[in-house]
Amino acid sequence: MGDFGVSLAQQVPVRDIIQRRMWATIELAIGGWAFAILLGIPTGVLAAVKRGTFWDYIGRGVAIIGQGAPPFVIGLLLIVIFAVWLQDTPFELPAAGRPPKFSIKTYKLPCLALGWPAAAGLMRLTRSAMLEVLDSEFVKLARAKGVGWNKVIYKHALKNGLIPVITITGINIGTLIAFSIITETVFQWPGMGSLFINAVYF
Repeated sequence: MGDFGVSLAQQVPVRDIIQRRMWATIELAIGGWAFAILLGIPTGVLAAVKRGTFWDYIGRGVAIIGQGAPPFVIGLLLIVIFAVWLQDTPFELPAAGRPPKFSIKTYKLPCLALGWPAAAGLMRLTRSAMLEVLDSEFVKLARAKGVGWNKVIYKHALKNGLIPVITITGINIGTLIAFSIITETVFQWPGMGSLFINAVYF
């Protein structure tokens, strides 16, 4: 049970190859998932609270780029910006590969490229949910009773607005693992995605 035989190309058990590559893909997916949450939810809250202002347009612009640009285009642009244009500066980041020892700099570009589309979806969903809650009667009542604006946002509106967002974030982790094949190919990440591509070539 679970014996996939020996790889014809590498002459090692296939199960060992999958185990090594699987953890690299999981690490990348978790990093992209964390980036999506850290970018999407705060940006969505800010866009809803500052509705119709400069910050709202910035947040929606980030969402449009994330949902409109294919992941491989985002990845290539990030490589050009942070590995070519910003070369030999403090902002330079590695363009490809995964070192044996953990290095946060190596994870930044692939996690950003993988998580940006998910962050765009979370931003739009958070903004819509927050706008709906902020226009509800209980929020208007809280404001009429003299409750501070920050308390209304973070104690009342955000708690109710995050209900659909939390559901989507749980689904996103599986989606990110599935879509990691493109990111791994662009950044030469040694995960399951690049393993599938190499298997097709062989």
